[in-house]
Amino acid sequence: MLASVTSAIPIDRLAASTRRPDRVVGTHFMNPAPLRDSVEVVRAPRTSADTLQRTLDLLTAIGKTGIVVADGPGFVINRVLMLTVNEAAEVVGQGTADAATVDRVFQECLGHATGPLRTADLIGLDTVVDTLLVLLECTGDPRFRPGRTLRELVDAGRYGRKSGSGFHTYPRPAATAAT
Repeated sequence: MLASVTSAIPIDRLAASTRRPDRVVGTHFMNPAPLRDSVEVVRAPRTSADTLQRTLDLLTAIGKTGIVVADGPGFVINRVLMLTVNEAAEVVGQGTADAATVDRVFQECLGHATGPLRTADLIGLDTVVDTLLVLLECTGDPRFRPGRTLRELVDAGRYGRKSGSGFHTYPRPAATAAT
């Protein structure tokens, strides 16, 4: 079996490069994976029932719950989340609200644990832009074109938590010792 952890590339595209496309499945773990109980399991058109069941059994064995979705660019999570992040970034860029207020609206009005911009900072803004570009390529839908605000932050090296700043500011990661 081949279980890809891609977050946007269609699983069937990956399966087409193998001699056993029936044994290819997507396992999209959410960030941070150790803290998330559920995994988006992507069944491509050629994924066999056995492969799907073995994947669900494995996830259960490691304490996760698989949620099965059909294959498509970005699956469910990133197909929706990336549009939300991109638009939330534009709201900040246009001055409608600052990042903290955007996140607060999502938390307090919709009950989200974190807002879309803190989520984007956790993922990495560079990864968000890359994911949007994959979705744009795969769908041809211009809604997935990364907005000006996201591009400017990434161009400035503001990737989110991993760089110490993105939409919000974080403690800088500790430098690793050279060996």
